[in-house]
Parts: sequence; C-alpha cells; structure tokens
Amino acid sequence: MSTPENETPGFAGDDRFGGDADKLYASYRELEKKLGSALPAPTSDDGLEALFKRLGAPDSPDGYETPAGVDPTLADELRSFAAGARLTPAQFAKMAESMQSTRAAEFAAKTEATTNAQSAVEAEYGAAFPEAAARAKTAFEALPEDQRAAVDPTDPATFRLLEKLGAKVGPAGVAPLSAAPPASFDPEAVAEEGRKIMASAAFGDRFHPEHQIAKDEYTKRIMQLLEKGYEGVYDPRLTQRRSPW
Repeated sequence: MSTPENETPGFAGDDRFGGDADKLYASYRELEKKLGSALPAPTSDDGLEALFKRLGAPDSPDGYETPAGVDPTLADELRSFAAGARLTPAQFAKMAESMQSTRAAEFAAKTEATTNAQSAVEAEYGAAFPEAAARAKTAFEALPEDQRAAVDPTDPATFRLLEKLGAKVGPAGVAPLSAAPPASFDPEAVAEEGRKIMASAAFGDRFHPEHQIAKDEYTKRIMQLLEKGYEGVYDPRLTQRRSPW
C-alpha cells in the first residue's frame, strides 16, 4: 500500500491519537459502549414496549401528573388515553394543555354568542322583555323534562316561539279551549309529526346541517295546534300516541 511522501505509514487516527495505540484502543472501547446503549429499532411488541419505557412512558395512567393550569377533570379524562397510546409525560402535558386551550376558546365563543343573542332579543322586545321572558319561561317549564334538553331558550328563534307558547298557555299552564277544528285538521296527526321532529337528531343538535329546517317544521306544527286551542304536541287532550318510526 502506497502513501503520500509526507505521511508515515501507520494505523488510522495517527494525527488524532499521536500514534498512541492505547489511546486508540480506549476510544474504540468507548465507541462500543455508546453503540451498545443506543435504542435499537423494535422488532416485536416486547421490543416496542421496551422502547416506550426507555423514552419514559409510565406503566399506568397514574404516572401522568396534571399540568399547571389544566382542569383536573380534563386531565383525568385524558390519562387512560395517554397510557394506552404510551405517551411520555411531556407528550401528555402538551396534549392536555392543547385540549384545555381548545375548550377554553370554545367556551368563550359560546358565552359570547349567547350574550350577543340575549342582547339582540332584549333589544327586539325593549321594555316588554321581562314580561316576554316570563312567558317564555312558563312555556319552557311546561315542556316534559326529557324534552327540555333539546330546547335552547337562549336561541332567538326558540325564545320567540316559547314566548308565543307562553302567551297561549298562560300562567296556569293550560291552553284555552277554542271552537272545534275543521274536519280537515287532524290534531293527533299534527302532534305526532311534531313529536317525531322533536325526537330527530336534526332537532336536538343545533350544529346539525338540517337543524334550522327541523325547528321551522316543528314551529309550523306547534302554531297549527295553538291556532286550534291546543297547548302543543303534549296537550292533555291528545292521546299522545308514540311515533311508530
């Protein structure tokens, strides 16, 4: 093997170790140690689990601490997921903080929207708002308890409907009787349609793409019943047949 004229034949690393074989050997042994402690690519579930442990993933959900500023209830909800996904404590903290920030933003947006909607309704009714609110409350409380969750009284359109219902129902919660409806009007059928709409996903979910359509259809049937002297789809004078659908 030939070498340049200005180099002396020898082992690799002459310049670094000054030709000292002991130093070269010690460096080689140190390199072996580093390579031996490197994380190998996992080839099995056991190897993958060992890798997660080396990265610091806790053995159970209890191993994750609640980050500062994060709702403990939210942290509890995320712990089981984090343990199942074998996240590290640092990854868990980032996820919890991100979720906390998202929830806070959603709550703030919902609160602002509710406040703006209420302000708009108050401005619409003006000085008559307290009386209108009382009528809306009367109508809301007249609804069956299992149906109230699907009704948002802070929604302007819903508030107007409740206010009209309250005016018809009156303080005693009973709609006044009126002349018998024409033969072409079937209150049982109209009420059944209204109950079917109220039980639909579109009516109960305000973010459903057909939510407004469902509300309008329900309102239409409620007004038809009110015009004929009925309290609503659960008027005690109706048989309240349950929907076959």
